[in-house]
Amino acid sequence: WKGTRVSKIEKYLHALPILAGFGTGFAALGLKLYNNSGSTCWIAPAPNNPDRHNPNYGIYRLAFLYADAWAIIIFLAICMTIIYFHVLKQEKKLDKYSASFSQKKRKQSKKIRNQAFLYVGCMYMTWIFGSAFRFMQFAGKTPPPYIIVLFVTFFPLQGFFNLVVYMFPRILRYFEEGVPLTQSFKRTKSSFFTSLKNTVRKRRTQTQTQTQTQTQALETQVSCDEGNVETGENGEKGAALEVDVDVGDKEEGEGTSGENKIEEGDSSEDDEGDGEKDAIDELECIVEA
Repeated sequence: WKGTRVSKIEKYLHALPILAGFGTGFAALGLKLYNNSGSTCWIAPAPNNPDRHNPNYGIYRLAFLYADAWAIIIFLAICMTIIYFHVLKQEKKLDKYSASFSQKKRKQSKKIRNQAFLYVGCMYMTWIFGSAFRFMQFAGKTPPPYIIVLFVTFFPLQGFFNLVVYMFPRILRYFEEGVPLTQSFKRTKSSFFTSLKNTVRKRRTQTQTQTQTQTQALETQVSCDEGNVETGENGEKGAALEVDVDVGDKEEGEGTSGENKIEEGDSSEDDEGDGEKDAIDELECIVEA
């Protein structure tokens, strides 16, 4: 796998040991398995306290600690073996392309083999004596004193063995190439802080982008509200103008109707005057006749 692919799932893989540790720890607490175990508080019998004594405490010791530890050790041994044979296969493929490559005597595969042997070997040295001690106790036998001495000596040294395995390639590089031991630590530190800065910068950019988007949305909403207000004012003005026009039209209509009424009155008066003249003329004609 590439480094980018490993980094994506690495944070999820950390959850496996955390869940296993909390799961077995709280399970033992709920089963009341924690009692005085010499110098430590661990899964132990409590014959003087029947409420906390569990006769199957030996099974829980093996199941909650040693079974998990040996499953991990065997898994690591299988993974290291697969890696070693994969590198060895790649070196054999390159033999036919370069005659001088075969003269290196499998340098890369040997480095992988030695590193894998140390990595898995320190796990065996840490857990083999403690496991033998606990299995003998579980079988009802008394462990010999040398097993106890080896157990209490090697079991606390797991962190020291891991440090030796981690530093071994750097020590070889120092003697072979003269590379300082602290160079890889500086590179690791710089890469760590570089990735941290990139993460902070990315989150800051995302925050700024979200803020700008929200600001633009608010400005757009405010401009739309202002446009609606202006539209409402223009509509009110238009309505007022229409009312004025209607009033003017009504007044003009009333004026026109008044004039029409006056004209009608004048025409009726003229008609009445003409009727009177006609009546007088008729009387004069009758008198003359």
